[in-house]
Amino acid sequence: ILTPLPTNHPENIELIREIVTDLGFNHIVETTTEIHDQKIAFTSQLCHVIAAALVDCEDDLSITDFEGGSFGDLTRIAMINAPMWTELFMCNRKNLLDQIEKFEASLAAMKEMIRLDEKEELIDRLQSVREKRIAMGEIRAAKSLKNL
Repeated sequence: ILTPLPTNHPENIELIREIVTDLGFNHIVETTTEIHDQKIAFTSQLCHVIAAALVDCEDDLSITDFEGGSFGDLTRIAMINAPMWTELFMCNRKNLLDQIEKFEASLAAMKEMIRLDEKEELIDRLQSVREKRIAMGEIRAAKSLKNL
């Protein structure tokens, strides 16, 4: 992810792009620092918060006896460098808090569907989520092909 500043020379940005391409990166995104921070709050920092909260909410240390792949996949990133991630969270606090609030609203909506036994609504919601995630992957793949 390249975040050029107005003080950067275009030829230097192009040199960096060439270097990272030569290193094997084929998905290079150029954006502003503001957009970077908004998207990183969702794609990285929120994921770390969720993983940490998931591990934090369970006291049974032998719970992993019942673990399938899902738990391991979701919580691997909970084994974080606490001082470093605290600093990252605090530096991007506004964007991260916005993403946490959006996540909480989505979680609350699904919780309510489960509580009220709204099976059809939950099926529709989960199907919509599935389609959204598939579309995200397709967009990413299309961009990667374009960059080849």
